[in-house]
Amino acid sequence: MKRLITIATLVAGVTLATSVSLEKANAQYAFPTPQDAVKGNVQGRGMQSFVPSTGRANMLLPEGTTIASYGTEVSILKEDFSKLTTGTEANPDTNTLIYVSGDETPISEYPVWFNVKEQYTHQKTWGAGNVYPAGGALYMADKQAKINTPLIDVSKRQANFFVRFRAKASRALGQGEMAELLVEAAETFNMSPTWRFGNSIHITDIPTTWKTYEILFQDAGKTTLVNIVKMAQNDDYGVLIDDIEVVQVDAHVTMPELKNYNNYKGTSVNLRWKEVAGADSYLLNVYHMVPTGEPAPAPGAPVPTKREDVVVNQKIEGGNTTSYTLSGLTSGGVYFYNLTAVKGEHKSITSPDAEIYDLEAPVLKSIQGPAVNGVFTATWDKVPAADVYNVWAYYDRTAEKDGEFVITNEDFSNLRDINGNIPQWTPENPDPHAETFQGLGRVLETVQAGWLGFTYAPYQGVVCIDGWHYYNGGKNVSLQSEELDLSKDEGKFKVKVDLWGVLEEIKDQNANVIATIQTEAALALFTYDEELNDFKQVELIYPEKVTPRWTTYEIEFTKGAKRSKLGIFAVKGPGNLYIDNLKITQNYKKDEVFRDPCYLKQFVPETSHEIRVNAPANKVAAPLYARVVAVRGKAPQDQYSSTKIKTSEYSAYEQVQNTVGAEAVHGLVEATAYVSNGVLRIENPLGAQVTVFGVAGETVYNNVSGEQSIVVEGLATGAYVVSVGNEAFKVVL
Repeated sequence: MKRLITIATLVAGVTLATSVSLEKANAQYAFPTPQDAVKGNVQGRGMQSFVPSTGRANMLLPEGTTIASYGTEVSILKEDFSKLTTGTEANPDTNTLIYVSGDETPISEYPVWFNVKEQYTHQKTWGAGNVYPAGGALYMADKQAKINTPLIDVSKRQANFFVRFRAKASRALGQGEMAELLVEAAETFNMSPTWRFGNSIHITDIPTTWKTYEILFQDAGKTTLVNIVKMAQNDDYGVLIDDIEVVQVDAHVTMPELKNYNNYKGTSVNLRWKEVAGADSYLLNVYHMVPTGEPAPAPGAPVPTKREDVVVNQKIEGGNTTSYTLSGLTSGGVYFYNLTAVKGEHKSITSPDAEIYDLEAPVLKSIQGPAVNGVFTATWDKVPAADVYNVWAYYDRTAEKDGEFVITNEDFSNLRDINGNIPQWTPENPDPHAETFQGLGRVLETVQAGWLGFTYAPYQGVVCIDGWHYYNGGKNVSLQSEELDLSKDEGKFKVKVDLWGVLEEIKDQNANVIATIQTEAALALFTYDEELNDFKQVELIYPEKVTPRWTTYEIEFTKGAKRSKLGIFAVKGPGNLYIDNLKITQNYKKDEVFRDPCYLKQFVPETSHEIRVNAPANKVAAPLYARVVAVRGKAPQDQYSSTKIKTSEYSAYEQVQNTVGAEAVHGLVEATAYVSNGVLRIENPLGAQVTVFGVAGETVYNNVSGEQSIVVEGLATGAYVVSVGNEAFKVVL
């Protein structure tokens, strides 16, 4: 077993927000750092998710706009604090604790969030800290205090909801004194380890007379929690809260639902959305963030920025209009946009902000050929905002006859560790430190280029993906192909693969085994969706009875497409999943062609790259094809940011003819390979290394003995490439 898993480990994430003592005056009552629920999915062009980055348009409603402006109110939760009968607004009852203290038995498994005693609220499971009765109102005391709602279902009505409450300060702020109310909401996924947050609302102008605030929150769910936090410099600055209500609206006009943009051309892009029934028109707003010119407030902090509008309430006529070409952009610039539907005198809730974060596809220059033994140079123009480039090469394989055609055939025998050495680890002797390559997909040393490992480790001829990181951290733990054409035979194809899943032990704090969990596998097919402008999952298959021993699985898929990706994921358990002998086959008709990726170099910083294609593609005197993808996304520039990766569309293919030459000078003495009486015969006058490759690039025979006359028997019917030293021959049995 590579690591100890304890109950504490499993519970730590679930109780991530419960380790704060409410009895401490300086307790942190605000939510933890925002994060989204993590789901392992295929890496699309965005490499992080299928949808554009969005910003929930949470906002304090401006003067003149009320909740009723958007539709008929539907009350979800209401608390008037009428049960807080002791104390007064001027003299709160600080001797009555309305919530369970740290010295008492908790009334919930989440004592930070659900601790208010039932007799003090109309609905159970409120949460509070440093708050007291104030004669029918709630008094927020000390430097920090909070009140939060029970879990509420606000997933309907497009997941928009409003929070309304009254507030007033106990006194005016002194000169230079600071205080604020922080109002925030999060979908907790039923108090799961990871929550979905939007931006918080900061209220700093709290008067000493009652004022009503109405706040819009978006992208809610079935178990959402609202949190109101008071923060002040001084303990004697209090805030009174009353009449908290959560409402939704039956809208006068539905909020537009944005689709992924498409047709990004650098200076223009096509924005898209779903039609809003009954709408007359739409209002478009576009903005970007620019530096304020002020220095960073602290070392390592981001430079301050401000919003600069690019398009303000651009009217788009026609309720049935569902797209708009936005032009005048700076290529590679980052923009944000939102849309409001208009129906007569009514406006919808504005959609959450969507982000335009993209690159133009590179333009490859004509390749100066020919390629020699698979070596040639590709060059292209610099793409604005690109940091690096991924460079690909391909060659065409043609079906010699009707029937089964090998798309992929990998035994992973050439996998290397970070130092370029053959790994020492095996499923029987796993790495005790469980070191893995994490983050972006890393290219494996495979015959077919483009197989990427996510949170994986190379073992001896075996791919190891570490289920612990999925089970406990929600990370992407998988082996994934890049784009493959799986459209032949109406999209039907077969996958044959060997799998071994570790049966992991769960131990308590005393190292006693309390459970065992089997790590299993999921095979997922993703195809490119033109409407989505990205890849989406179309088939998901769980192989049955994955066990801690090698088992061969043959799995049929039926929805392959021209642009397909296949992924093998570790699921259900925290142990390793081992993968070997991966073979993909599809029925082809004679002369149908498969364009096979045979080279990939990731993260090339220049705009020129020497491509060195390996066998068998470099041994075939046939065209090679190159294309390039631009990539943006450097390491974070400050401690508050994270790496953000985006890839462009592929460039168009550029073709170069490959020529095969012999390095050895041997006059008239030539090697030959031919078929006679159903066997392969090879004449090797110089005693060079002889290798026979199948059509999928797999090695089927290798001879380094120096024999000059070789007979290879037992080969199946089909086409082969025979490499004799630096010469190559194509033969058909």
